[in-house]
Amino acid sequence: MNVETSYTGFCIYCGDAGTTDEHHISQWLGGISYIKKSCCYKCQKIINDGIENPMSKGIFWSPRKFLGLRSSSNSKDPLPLTLIKSDSEEVKVKVPLEHNPGFLTLVALPEPSILSCDRPTLRTGEMNLQFITSVFDPEKHEEFKRRYPSEYVATGELKLVPFMRLLAKIAHGFAIHSGIPFRPLLREFILYGDRAQGEFFVGGQSGFGPKSEHSIVYEADWINIRGTDFLEVRIQLFALASMPVYRIIVGEALDYIDCEVFEKMWNIDIELRDLTTKKEGYLYQMLLKYGDDGS
Repeated sequence: MNVETSYTGFCIYCGDAGTTDEHHISQWLGGISYIKKSCCYKCQKIINDGIENPMSKGIFWSPRKFLGLRSSSNSKDPLPLTLIKSDSEEVKVKVPLEHNPGFLTLVALPEPSILSCDRPTLRTGEMNLQFITSVFDPEKHEEFKRRYPSEYVATGELKLVPFMRLLAKIAHGFAIHSGIPFRPLLREFILYGDRAQGEFFVGGQSGFGPKSEHSIVYEADWINIRGTDFLEVRIQLFALASMPVYRIIVGEALDYIDCEVFEKMWNIDIELRDLTTKKEGYLYQMLLKYGDDGS
């Protein structure tokens, strides 16, 4: 197994000294590559509590168990599911892992609003979300339906903001791991989860990506938005099935490569603030710069 590593020595989220290694693709998603000494303990706790722990279970529990992805306990306990009957009755069941067909539910997101400079909606109902459900083993799914008859199977809740933060974390870490110099845009959203900032930089594309032999497919490229070059990372989770492709704008291009400036750029105190209303807020400045007067 080829494990790729890189090194920063500083926290890629806050700029403090890096004290622990960081898997940009979470181990519970099958990630094995990591960046050495690239996260501090404070940011690690924030990310574990706000992203990793909420997302590693729930809707991802069934596909993780089916694919044999890493689990802290490697438990063989039955899979908790909720069967929705024709009369809307909900029946909670525990399904042995050998009966698990690998249920997978993801959400297809609209494109990041920076591409159109639309003001973030902040309301899920206005985002035109589409939930995509699939299974990894259709034959086992037919057997499952005979064993557990229902109209629908609920595998858990997809929490939108933690999910978008997860996408941002993967994209941000992948870009750094790749050694691409850029001015980072996602650190505040990864750490604090401001919904407006998430909609501005994190989204999707129409249609679905092709099936792949890899669990996760990702690529980085530069795109030009109103005269400014931005680094975009595209991610397809659980690409073994045909699933949505996500587009994440991770940073701006640097006008020139200056090591001292690049290092100082990371050592910035990050504060939680209302990015949608305050004039000094970063999102306000971005809207002002790229086509919205912020009013």
